[in-house]
Amino acid sequence: MILLTCTGAAAAQDTGGEYYALLFSSNGCGSCGPADMYVFTNLTQQYPELVVVDYELSGHPVNGMVNRKFSELYGVSQSVPHVILGENLTFLGRNAIVTAIAPILDAQRNGTPPASGSLLRFATLDLSSLEGYPKIWRANRVLIFEDGGADAAFLKEVITTPNINTALSGRQYEVISPPPIRVGKQNITFEHAVRVEGWVVQWNSVDMPSDANNSVATPLSVWGAVCAMAAVAAAGMRR
Repeated sequence: MILLTCTGAAAAQDTGGEYYALLFSSNGCGSCGPADMYVFTNLTQQYPELVVVDYELSGHPVNGMVNRKFSELYGVSQSVPHVILGENLTFLGRNAIVTAIAPILDAQRNGTPPASGSLLRFATLDLSSLEGYPKIWRANRVLIFEDGGADAAFLKEVITTPNINTALSGRQYEVISPPPIRVGKQNITFEHAVRVEGWVVQWNSVDMPSDANNSVATPLSVWGAVCAMAAVAAAGMRR
């Protein structure tokens, strides 16, 4: 089990989400686990300007349809693992993911965009309209789709704001025990988690909001929790 931590260097360089990548993978794939762990525990920590939209195929068959859609759109194989960083910037297999993405991000950070294509801009991405069951990774946190419902502005604030309490302020949420996230044969764990507006948010470093502080979000009421459970049950049709 791995506790995801955000390095001091990454925190100091945190510029919010500037670019995003699409990752298609499967827990049943032998080379996917190492590639995924590299992306989640290394790449997102060293490059906080990168947001990773993760589609794991074995747990949700509908994610396979998303994989097919984007593979056709970008003219790449549906094999996994693969990362789409932009037009003509696709990386198939563990070796390509582990060795080829970081140099492109380094060059972009230093003002030298890749000659072969442009990176996907996070500003153009509407997180509320994503298809399937994505996980959205950035720096010291992850957003996990359950049944949706949150607006795009809130989701972007949750994933990019340095202090997550700012995004949760005034929202109803349910404090939960952080569920481990299976990655290949390992699990990634976080320190804190809440369920809010159809998503689970997990993060490290920033403390959980205090329920005694009226300026932050209030816990989900019992009735709200019942409604949330009903919504989750209804979302089964999405699978």
